[in-house]
Amino acid sequence: VVNVKVHASAVEEIPVVSEISDTEKHLCLQRRTLDVSGIAVRKKDTIRIREEMTLPGNKANMLELIWGEVQNRRVDIRPQDDKLLLRGEASVFCLYSGENEENPFEYAEADLPWQAELPCSGMREDMIVNSHLHKIAQSLEMKADMDGEMRLVMAEMVLEIDLEAYEEKKLQTVSDVYSLKRQLVPVYQEAAMRRVCIRNQTECKLYEKVRMPGEHAGVLQLCHPWAEIRMDRLELTEEGIRAEGVADVHILYVNEDDHLPLDIAGVMIPFACMIETGVLPKDVCFEVQPYLDQISAVMAGGDTAEVKMTV
Repeated sequence: VVNVKVHASAVEEIPVVSEISDTEKHLCLQRRTLDVSGIAVRKKDTIRIREEMTLPGNKANMLELIWGEVQNRRVDIRPQDDKLLLRGEASVFCLYSGENEENPFEYAEADLPWQAELPCSGMREDMIVNSHLHKIAQSLEMKADMDGEMRLVMAEMVLEIDLEAYEEKKLQTVSDVYSLKRQLVPVYQEAAMRRVCIRNQTECKLYEKVRMPGEHAGVLQLCHPWAEIRMDRLELTEEGIRAEGVADVHILYVNEDDHLPLDIAGVMIPFACMIETGVLPKDVCFEVQPYLDQISAVMAGGDTAEVKMTV
């Protein structure tokens, strides 16, 4: 099943009367001040992140890199003058074959902080940024350390960012005009204008005890969990926006079966959270972007795994 959501938007310039020249001094104007949010900066670009991970001292040297993953976590985006400051963590995991013959499979993981600057002409610190940040490519490469031993992993990921920066303005307009000397017929035109009501960040903590499926019995060790967040329903309520969705969780683990030493278990964990926004107009347009901030999985005894997440 493939869920496709398409959103199309366009910006149209509509002239607004802000002043009327009155040489005869017989016009009376009614003015109105509008609070509007205009798009000052629109940009689409890519950001390349490269970070180096060192194997812990209790891990064997690498012979071959079998599988790995780089996940982008804890993203923070802040506007600055003529640039955008981005911070986050690269959660790196690699599965490899090592020099230890008794343990043919080894794995290592680390959370590596990263920081990047994206030039954005016209950006200001007081602007409100709406951005979409997605990973479009990743790579892992073994490297030798200063002693010539294969104990370094160069992790690289390419992020695509699509952003709009809004600036708030007060627009002075003429809403009506009349005269005692002549008949005037104002011409009106309806126009929709954007105004940013609120921008909020909310954390939803999930805790679930998951029973490993029957075919995954005999779990010796959990190696690495990861998840994809899918939104299923968004509802505007009096308290805020109620978001419901599903976390598709996958867990790589070591199996006691010698014929299948490694396997992956999958489970779907539903969640619901309330994003507090206060009272919003019924015709408001809103968008919710879910991100996986943290995830961990440990064995809780028997065939039960304990999964904790922050979305």
